[in-house]
Amino acid sequence: MKPTRKILFVIVCLDPSPFKTAENFFIRALPFGVLGIISYCKKHVYNYNIDFSILEIYINDESIENKLMERVNEFKPDIVAFSVMFNHFCPEIFRLSKVIKENKKEIFTIAGGIGISDTYDEFFNYTENIDAICFSEGELPVSALLNADNLFYMAETHKSWLTPGTVKNGKKPAYDLLDNINEIPPFYHLINIKDYVLETISRKNGNTIKMFPMVTTRGCPYSCNFCSASYRSGKKVRSFSADRIISDINNIIKYIDIDMISFRDDQFLLDKNRAITILKYIAEIGKSASPEGGINISLMDEEIAYWFKQTNVTQVSLPVESGSERMLKEIIKKPLDLKQVKPVVDLLRKYDIVTTGNFICGMPGETPEDRKLTEEFIEDTGFNGVTFFVATPLKGTRLYDECIKSGYINNTNIFDKKSFFNGYITAPYIEPVKINKYSYYLNLKYNFIKNYDYLHGNFEKAEIFFKRVSELDPNHAISHYYLAKIYNEFGNKELKDKYINMYKKIIKTDKLWREYALAFDLEID
Repeated sequence: MKPTRKILFVIVCLDPSPFKTAENFFIRALPFGVLGIISYCKKHVYNYNIDFSILEIYINDESIENKLMERVNEFKPDIVAFSVMFNHFCPEIFRLSKVIKENKKEIFTIAGGIGISDTYDEFFNYTENIDAICFSEGELPVSALLNADNLFYMAETHKSWLTPGTVKNGKKPAYDLLDNINEIPPFYHLINIKDYVLETISRKNGNTIKMFPMVTTRGCPYSCNFCSASYRSGKKVRSFSADRIISDINNIIKYIDIDMISFRDDQFLLDKNRAITILKYIAEIGKSASPEGGINISLMDEEIAYWFKQTNVTQVSLPVESGSERMLKEIIKKPLDLKQVKPVVDLLRKYDIVTTGNFICGMPGETPEDRKLTEEFIEDTGFNGVTFFVATPLKGTRLYDECIKSGYINNTNIFDKKSFFNGYITAPYIEPVKINKYSYYLNLKYNFIKNYDYLHGNFEKAEIFFKRVSELDPNHAISHYYLAKIYNEFGNKELKDKYINMYKKIIKTDKLWREYALAFDLEID
C-alpha cells in the first residue's frame, strides 16, 4: 500500500467584510491557482496517496495563529503550503511559518503565488522558516515535489523550486508550465462555491446581479512595463477549451443560483471562436456574462459586441493606460493604436454597453504635455466613466527595475503595502503628493463634472452611478452634489434638497472636499 502524504494549503487573503457594499454584499477571491494544483496533483501524484486541506486566513485577524494551529493539530499535515497574491501579504507568511516551526519543526513549509514569484530573490532575507518557494505556476512543480521521496532534494534540484541555499548561490528559477491547461481536471467541487458568489449592482440599470468568477486563460503576449503577467506565466496564452468552460459552467449552476459569469481573464477575446462559443452557450441557458478583466481593444469587433449584448454584458473596461502615443510606445510598451479606441467605444454604445476607460498617471517619463493629451483623448472619446490609477512599481515588473536603477523609489522593504491610487515615485514632473491629488482630481472630473451621460442628458444612467458612489461613500460630497442636479432635472425637489444639504454639510467641515468644490467652481454657500 502506498504511504499517505498530507498537504495543508493556507491561503492568506483580505478579510472581505470591510469591502461590503451598501447592500451588504462582498467580494471573496476564489483561489484558482491552489484549486488547479490540488486537482492536478490528485491525478498525477503516483508515489503517494495525497490528502489535501484548504484554510483561508485573513490578514489582521487577531485569532489567525490559533486558527492555523488548530487546523495543523487536527489535520496533521506533512507539508504546509502558503499562497499569497500580493507582496504585502508576505509578512503574514513570515509570522505564521515561524509559529508552525516553533510548534511542529518537522513540517515542510513551502510558499507560492504571485507575491512569491515576484519577490523570490529577496524573500528568504526576511524569513528562515520557509523551506522552499515555488516560482510561477504550481501544477508541475508541486506534483514533482509530492512524488519525491526526498522533499529537500527535489526543492533544491527542480528548476522552479528555490531554497534559501540555492537563492544564496545565485540560482535563477525557470518556468515549468503546463502547455495544455485542459490537463487540469475540474476543480470547483473542491470548495464550497456558494462562498464565492459576488452580488453587485449594474451601472446600466441599477439591478442586483449575482455573479460567479472564472479564469479561463493563462499567460499574456504583451510586456507592459507595470505588469508582471508575461514574466510569471509566459507570453504564450494557454486557454481552457470552450467545451471545458461550458462543462464547468454547467456544474456550477447545478449547485448555485447565479445570474452572471464574471470572466477575470486579461485575454478572454484572444481566441475569437472560443470566446463566441462560450458566449453563445451562456446566452442559450439564459445567463449573463461580464468581461471583468477588461478586454483587448484591438480584438473588439461587431460580432463580439453582438454576443456581448446577447449575454447582457452591461459594462466593459477598456485598458487604454494613456492618451499619449509616445507614452504607450516608448515608455509603457503597450501595442495599442489609440485610433482604435473611439470606434470601439461607439460600437459598444450602439449595443447599449457602458464603457470605462482605465488610465495610469505618474509614470516616469510622463510630462505635462502627455497628461494634457490624455485629458483631450478622454474628452474626444466619450467613455461613460474613467478610472485613473497611479503608477505603482511592483517588484517583478520592468517599471520596478527602472525605478530602482534611476533612484525614483526607495527599495527599503518590498513587502510594504502598495496602493494603485497612492503613488510613491519621485521623478521629473512627478511628486507623490501632487500626483496622488491629480489622479483623484481626474477621477472626479471625468466621472462627475464631465460625466458623459450627465452632459448628454442620459440622466437615468448617470443617476445609477452617482447614487452608487453616494451610498458606498456617504462622505463623497461631489456625488451628493450631482445627485441633487439629477433630481433637479427630474423635478424632484425633496431629493434635490436632501442631497444638496448633504453636500453643503460636508464641504462646510471638510477642508479637502471644499478645495475640490472650489477647484470645479461648484456652489459653496
